[in-house]
Amino acid sequence: MKIRSAFSIGLVVWLSLIPLAAAPVWAQDEPVTINSIRPSSARPGEEVSVTIEGRGFGGQRAEVSIDGLHVTGVTVESDRAIRARVGVPEGAEHGPRTVVVVIDKGGPQETFGAELPGGFTVAGGDEPTPIDGPDVDPWTVIILGVVAVILLISAVAAVAIAKRIRQSRLKRRWQSQAEDTTEAEMPESCQPGSVHVRRDPPQIKPSRWKLTGIQITLYDAARSQRGGTTDAPEELVKRIDRTARNQLIAEDRQQLARSIAEFGPALAAAIITAQSRSQSGQDVYLVPQIEGGEASVEFTLYRCVGQPGGWKKVTSWEAKVQAAKHMPRTFHGPAAGEPPDAYRTQLETQLKAYLQHLIGEVKRLI
Repeated sequence: MKIRSAFSIGLVVWLSLIPLAAAPVWAQDEPVTINSIRPSSARPGEEVSVTIEGRGFGGQRAEVSIDGLHVTGVTVESDRAIRARVGVPEGAEHGPRTVVVVIDKGGPQETFGAELPGGFTVAGGDEPTPIDGPDVDPWTVIILGVVAVILLISAVAAVAIAKRIRQSRLKRRWQSQAEDTTEAEMPESCQPGSVHVRRDPPQIKPSRWKLTGIQITLYDAARSQRGGTTDAPEELVKRIDRTARNQLIAEDRQQLARSIAEFGPALAAAIITAQSRSQSGQDVYLVPQIEGGEASVEFTLYRCVGQPGGWKKVTSWEAKVQAAKHMPRTFHGPAAGEPPDAYRTQLETQLKAYLQHLIGEVKRLI
C-alpha cells in the first residue's frame, strides 16, 4: 500500500510539472496590449462610442469591460483596434476606471487579455437637488430611507458579486501567463500599472489514480487549425495502466522494457490510423486522461508602481488543478515527402521514450 501511495504521488508530481509550453502552437499568439481608448471620459447618463487601440486583438471573440459601466456592441475592427459603446449609469461615481480587454483566440488556452488602469474616467455631473425638509412628510422620509438602505445593500452586494466574477476571470488569465519561480527572475524594469504573476511549485495531495484513456487530437501547426479528436484503444490503455503498477512493484526492469517496446508501436498505429482519416491536421496533441490525483498551486501577483517602476506584491491565491489536465505532449506529423515507414519508426521511438520517461520518473520519485 505504501508503494502504491508513493507511486500515485510521483505520477501526479510528474503530471503537474509538465510545462504549459507543451501546448500546440495555436496558443502562441501575439500578446494582448492596450495603448489607449478614445474618447476617454463621459458623464453620468451619457453613452459614447469608443475606439480601443493596442495589439493582439485578432481572435474569434473579444470582451471589453470597464468597472461599473455598460459596454455593448463590441466589434474587432482589426488586430490593433476594437470599437464599442460605453454607457455610464445615472449616479455613477466620478473618477477613473480600469479598461479590460479579453480576446478569445480559439485554442486550448482560450483567452488572452490586458488592462489599462485609469484608462476611462467618469466626469463630474450635476449634484442632486436636496429635499426641502419642512415640506416632506416624516413617514415619507422614513420609507425613502428604508428603500435607500435596501437599494444600497443590494448595490453593494451586486458590486461585490461583479468584483468577484471579474477577479476570477482575471486570475484565470493571469494563471495562464504565470512564470515558474524556479525558472525565471522578475524583470529588472517595468511599466507602471503592468502586472507580473509568479507560480510556485505544486503541492501534491495524494489520492488513488488510474489511467482511463489517452486522447489523440490532430491539428495543423502551419495553419493553427485543429482537426479531429479520437481515443486510443481501450485495451491498450488498460495494459499500460496495469503494467505501470505491476512492474514498478515487482521492480522487473526487463519486463517493463519489453512491455514498453510493445506499447510504443501499438500507440503509434492508433495515431497513424487517425492521421489517415484526417483532412485538416497531421500533428499530434496527446493527452492521457487520469482519474484522481489533485495538486494545489500558489500564485502571487505583483504590480509595477512608482516612477521609475518597481514591483510590489499585491495578492496571492491558491488554485486547485487535476493532474490529468497538465500532461500534454506534442508529436509532429510526417514531413513532406517523408516515407511512411520512416515516419512510423520515428513515431514509435518517440512514444517509447515518452512512456519510458513517464514510468521511470515515477520510479525515481518513489
